[in-house]
Amino acid sequence: MSSDWPDARLEDFITVKHGFAFKGEHFTDQSTVHQLVTPGNFAIGGGFQLGKPKFHSGPVPPDYVLNRGDVVVTMTDLRE
Repeated sequence: MSSDWPDARLEDFITVKHGFAFKGEHFTDQSTVHQLVTPGNFAIGGGFQLGKPKFHSGPVPPDYVLNRGDVVVTMTDLRE
């Protein structure tokens, strides 16, 4: 079965984009168009949590807006 799969590079199918350092002066607890995804949104042991939303009132580069089908991987160690 594995011999039926063609060899390919992962980079041919995905784009890896690292985080963006949003300016803290634009962080707010007030709901805005842009809700930030931060390491705090990821539960220890895995999973996503929405308990403490952070919003951003400043400019957001369009290529840092998540779209349906995007995959987010946290690079922060979330062990207890």
